[in-house]
Amino acid sequence: MRALVTGAGGFIGSHLTSALISAEWDVVGMTRSSGSALPGNRSIVGDVTDGALLGKVLAADRFDVVFHLAGRDAFTDPVELFRTNVLGTAVLLEAIRGLDQPKLKVVLLGSSAQYGLAGKDPVDEKTAFQPVSNYGVSKMTCEAMGRLCYEQTGQHVTVARPFNVIGPGQSRRLLQGSVVEQIVEIERGKRPAVVEVGDLSAYRDFVDVRDAAAALMAIAEHGEAGEAYNVCSGRAVQAREAVALLMASARIPIELLTREHHGAVNLAYQRGCNSKLAERANWVPTIPLGQSLDDALDERRSRDGIEAGLTVEERLR
Repeated sequence: MRALVTGAGGFIGSHLTSALISAEWDVVGMTRSSGSALPGNRSIVGDVTDGALLGKVLAADRFDVVFHLAGRDAFTDPVELFRTNVLGTAVLLEAIRGLDQPKLKVVLLGSSAQYGLAGKDPVDEKTAFQPVSNYGVSKMTCEAMGRLCYEQTGQHVTVARPFNVIGPGQSRRLLQGSVVEQIVEIERGKRPAVVEVGDLSAYRDFVDVRDAAAALMAIAEHGEAGEAYNVCSGRAVQAREAVALLMASARIPIELLTREHHGAVNLAYQRGCNSKLAERANWVPTIPLGQSLDDALDERRSRDGIEAGLTVEERLR
């Protein structure tokens, strides 16, 4: 199997490319910068909004699957967010339309942010979208374009809607990545033994990035054209519990400082239903929350040459 992965240097993209290569797929990764490129000649550096480049890449190889993961996160300036997420998806889909390869499968990366204030528990794929962020709106728009492409051309387009993806390598702009970064800096003596966070009262459905990568592969292989699939654990965990697990893994005692935060609408509770993907592709998450957090902390320590710590199970013995 041969795959093109846009956004191959990102958090989910890097784990997906590793999983594909381990499964002996032939992978070409597209990244924004050479610093995040794949080894050897498997990488293409360029912007996903560059239609001429995408056309050349797609025409040069007969890919079996295109995983479209390139995009900006919720902390990006709205203009750049929509330029990359929406325009980038439109450019890609138009380039694919020009190939006349109906058997080419396209997997778009949506998000649980599309559901927003849906008010349903658990959230399933039939739940109406009520996004409360520009990011959620951008992903909702991308999915709508993918569905239109499928309906108009018969192109095999599917959508993955990941919930809160965590694990090794997450950006410090997100909660887990920020706490991991602070803990490692504290262990190195670079800052006082205090972890600063915002409101931790919200409940979220956390799924490990390696499970998310496996879900994307399962959707590519078994997903039904024109359909969307939740990628989630089916369990709601309070953010406070996740932070407590991370702090319990620290090498030294650390205090927690909660600062009041005013900004975007905070969803108090969100939990997904993964039964559709389980039934269609026999996918279920396999990595527990504690392991995800331990692995994330140890991965960050390893970048500084720090020895890995004990697992949750070892600490509880």
